[in-house]
Amino acid sequence: MELDEVVRGRYRSRSYAIAEAIRKLLRELRWEWRGEVVCLVTYFYDREKSSEELRELGHQYLDIVLSTLHVHASERVCVEVVALKGDALKIREYIESLRLIRGVKQVTLSIIPLSSVASV
Repeated sequence: MELDEVVRGRYRSRSYAIAEAIRKLLRELRWEWRGEVVCLVTYFYDREKSSEELRELGHQYLDIVLSTLHVHASERVCVEVVALKGDALKIREYIESLRLIRGVKQVTLSIIPLSSVASV
């Protein structure tokens, strides 16, 4: 089973790996972040289904999009990493809009509240 292969050597048990995955999902869905955050969003998409909508979305959020990295994974599939900085609620709005675009798959996030790095 695929889960067993992933768990082997990385987690102490299947239950622990599943619990960790659920905790991560709940953190993301609850979206407890407030204030200013920095976020990296990674996703892949079918360019024949979503390129124009993704371009439009990026232009709607110019105030929070810092940078993008675009990679051609195959002839039809592209991977993008978008660096965002701004109000957590606006970034959440961007991500929710991104997930609604047909052809966008596997959206992953890395979010850092700026309040947690202010003293570093």
